[in-house]
Amino acid sequence: MRAVVDDAERSAFYRYDPDRKTWGAMGKEVDGEIIEEGTRVGGTFAVFRDVNPPRIRSVQVREEARLGARRLVFPIEEIGEGVDVDAFEATLDGKSVEAEYDPDRKWGQIWLPDDLGGHHAVTARCRDRAGNASDLFQATVSL
Repeated sequence: MRAVVDDAERSAFYRYDPDRKTWGAMGKEVDGEIIEEGTRVGGTFAVFRDVNPPRIRSVQVREEARLGARRLVFPIEEIGEGVDVDAFEATLDGKSVEAEYDPDRKWGQIWLPDDLGGHHAVTARCRDRAGNASDLFQATVSL
């Protein structure tokens, strides 16, 4: 499939899933104002422009008993092309920390030091694959 669009970076092909009654973003190749995508299945397809930023909904403390570790997880809502797995960032008490996005669980996460207790300020931000940035999420967590 091939389409000429005004905003190729934020546009993508979507396939309609009649069982779920939803549209799902497909991959794409961008060449100037042209987007292309191959498919081996039939169905209903459309081109949409993703203008909705992802939304970080909350922060939760997760105890991982098997691993003997704790982490903070940040559930993320995204309507469109999906969260960019390399564009999730977080801070703990104002300092950048190693953060990652889990596309299967649809959350960002940071692992916590074992000896960390008390109240701590956290922030998180992410972008989707169309380049839309979330608002800065801010919270205080008690450990």
